[in-house]
Amino acid sequence: MKKILSALIILLIPSQAFAFEDYLIMSSVPVKSVISGDNEIITAVPVFTIDNSKQTIVLKAKKVGKTALTITFPDGREVIKVEVKPEQTILSENEKFEYMLLDKPGDEPVEILPPPSIRGGK
Repeated sequence: MKKILSALIILLIPSQAFAFEDYLIMSSVPVKSVISGDNEIITAVPVFTIDNSKQTIVLKAKKVGKTALTITFPDGREVIKVEVKPEQTILSENEKFEYMLLDKPGDEPVEILPPPSIRGGK
């Protein structure tokens, strides 16, 4: 019985690691702070980019539910409604932000260039 339980635990724990979609939220204005309405559903962390501006937020979904994300700027604040479902995360539309899904590649085909030809010898 212990072997079956151990095998189930080993098989089910990694399945939760990829259960939810994570997003990058990008803003044209520097972000002052980010507050999640419920930290058990989502966490959001502002990230410093190469040019030392806090214009990117990493949104990590933890469990199913609905909450709000309050983003504070130097000149005001915006609220994004977030709904986490088992197979997708839904963010409310906002013109100030651009959303980028982290877990899945884009739909555009990628062109792979051939290797360069090597000249040498005689």
